[in-house]
Amino acid sequence: MEQTRIAGEPYFVIRDVSAMPPFLMSIVSDTDLWLFAGSNGSFTAGRKDPDHALFPYQTADKILSSPESAGALSIFHVESAAGSACWEPWRSEPAPGARRHLYKHAMGTSVVFEETHLGLRFRWTLEVSAQYGLVRRCVLANLSNETVFVKYLDGFHHLLPAGVTESLYSRFSYLACAYMRHEREGGLGLFTLNSGVTDRAEPSESLRTTCAWSLGHQDPSFLLSVRQVAAFRAGDTVAAEDDVRGEFGAWLAMDAAGIAAGAEHRCVCAADTALDHASALALVQELKDPETL
Repeated sequence: MEQTRIAGEPYFVIRDVSAMPPFLMSIVSDTDLWLFAGSNGSFTAGRKDPDHALFPYQTADKILSSPESAGALSIFHVESAAGSACWEPWRSEPAPGARRHLYKHAMGTSVVFEETHLGLRFRWTLEVSAQYGLVRRCVLANLSNETVFVKYLDGFHHLLPAGVTESLYSRFSYLACAYMRHEREGGLGLFTLNSGVTDRAEPSESLRTTCAWSLGHQDPSFLLSVRQVAAFRAGDTVAAEDDVRGEFGAWLAMDAAGIAAGAEHRCVCAADTALDHASALALVQELKDPETL
């Protein structure tokens, strides 16, 4: 382990962390939002307690052994003078020639996952915000001497709507899935239950929502589930999703960017849970001024 700085901030770094057995870390928060991250890119987060989780709250061994089951997802189709390639950083084992480094802030307030491959460096940072919940900042840097064109899919997957408690998920996850409905309101994803999960003939409205949003994309379209991820990975045509039912939620931005030699492409995505109508509407209004946000 060594010390370094990123954007002027002090970090401890473990080089080639994929050569080590995965381990769990806690990220410090001054809010009611909690975050536990695995060194292999897996994580879970939420507010207050496990019953308000954004991603499935499970034991450490399950989180570490299934890093692709929930959390962050990035797929890059890279075109350069050397040809075309598909790159999925921090998914399964690193590709031949790829290197992975892990950084944790000296104060424990954030963790950075870095992978270099195909002349590119992809860094994504996890941290928490009292106002906006879980925040993931991404930087794709071109380390080569030529411009590259990247078509990408990036964001969160396996998001849990508000109202899916730890017990409900662990015992009846697919029953809860049947109650799920995900919609997009402009640049905001809303992940809800159509009603409380019950078999009683009584009113049971679900009045809270999980929300997700992202900024930094030129002309994005969005997916609300992972139904079309395999098609994107294969290079097939993928259509934007505005309403999805009976699936676990996702907030995945699709876009493309040309990155000049030595330049970077930056974006940010965030997710929060248990928002009421007023809070969700306020966020919709904030998203209308992305530069300020």
